[in-house]
Amino acid sequence: MTIVYFVLGIITGIAGIKEIYFGIYRRGNISLGFALIFISAMFFLTFYILSVNMLVNSLNKLIVSMGI
Repeated sequence: MTIVYFVLGIITGIAGIKEIYFGIYRRGNISLGFALIFISAMFFLTFYILSVNMLVNSLNKLIVSMGI
């Protein structure tokens, strides 16, 4: 699931940058680009939280298996 969030974060970030670029140079609306970049940041934040959670769970399993 973390890979899905990582890929979605990259895709929405690229789409957001593209929308901002086209919005500036073609006199369009750049708010969609900023919204996509915000969504990308939320995906990366979720990816980070899930990664830390997986690391803590694996360390807890290691400690339990060692009998500490």
